[in-house]
Amino acid sequence: MKQRLLEVKEAFYQAAQNCDWENLIQIIKFLRESIGNDENKVPARAIIELDIVPVLLNLLGEDFEKLRNLQSECAWLLANISAGSSEDTAYLFDQGILPVLYGSLSTTNEDLHENVY
Repeated sequence: MKQRLLEVKEAFYQAAQNCDWENLIQIIKFLRESIGNDENKVPARAIIELDIVPVLLNLLGEDFEKLRNLQSECAWLLANISAGSSEDTAYLFDQGILPVLYGSLSTTNEDLHENVY
């Protein structure tokens, strides 16, 4: 699974750099669905170690407000990460998640609001 996550990380950054939003949504969705405590799932820490959280937070910014599905998936993935260990949650706080989430509540994207709450 570690090799697969490294491949996903590469695909994530490539899609982000190329503004391939549909592919990026699918990658984020895959990661979101991969998190869990089951033996077939990966811990939230493994997603953090991919070093994609800063990009996810950036994608929640107003520059990407028109990409509603992308923002909703980012928020959902971040919520799943925050459900990991207390260290995982602390990492998100250290990355500045609270102001980003607060700012995202000013959008009209109801799906995003649902994932932020």
